[in-house]
Amino acid sequence: MLIVTGTLKGAETLRYKVYAWNIPVASLLVEKTLMPEGRLQLIYSVQTAGVVGRLYPIKNVYRFLVRAEDGGILKYEKEIEQFNMEQRYTETYSSGSILCDRGFSYAAPSAMSHPLVFIMNGYRPQTGADVDVFIEGYRYTASLLPSEEPTLNTGEEGWQLKMEKQDGSAWLEITDIFSWKIVDPEAVKYVVYRSVDGAVAGAHFYFRGLHVTARLTQ
Repeated sequence: MLIVTGTLKGAETLRYKVYAWNIPVASLLVEKTLMPEGRLQLIYSVQTAGVVGRLYPIKNVYRFLVRAEDGGILKYEKEIEQFNMEQRYTETYSSGSILCDRGFSYAAPSAMSHPLVFIMNGYRPQTGADVDVFIEGYRYTASLLPSEEPTLNTGEEGWQLKMEKQDGSAWLEITDIFSWKIVDPEAVKYVVYRSVDGAVAGAHFYFRGLHVTARLTQ
């Protein structure tokens, strides 16, 4: 079960700095807008900067139309411009099926969430709850488990993201770097929430020798 933190009124913009080994490498902008009929629009924009931006340019945008009461995705679009590929992709939920613009479909009694929505849009899972998430042809069960890691500031809570593949097949031959690594079983992922309002204060991603963090700046 997902619950709403209830702090969003109309529109909100969150800005994050992304670091690799404590070196700034990218910026992340999250825009939330309440829509009519109990819907929420979420737009995530990420862009690399500095030396990394010159060597590995990334300018990716992910858009979601979400049912506010449960986080079910009604429409998902992404526009990818990164160092190794360009890509446009759309999924929609309609009449018991998730449909994509490549001609594939997946039977689903109800709209499912997406890893970005599940983690970062202001929804908080009850402890131990599993949530179905769907990403580009695959269904996973996702949960956030309380964790003392990483090191937390006063007023923050740490949660470890767990995702287990259930079924499905790839709808894209190649995908963007986030969609690839967020479901990687070898990667260890943590999310940090502010205790006062449930807003995402940061995230930590560990993969072999790589440590990537994101911290809320505004």
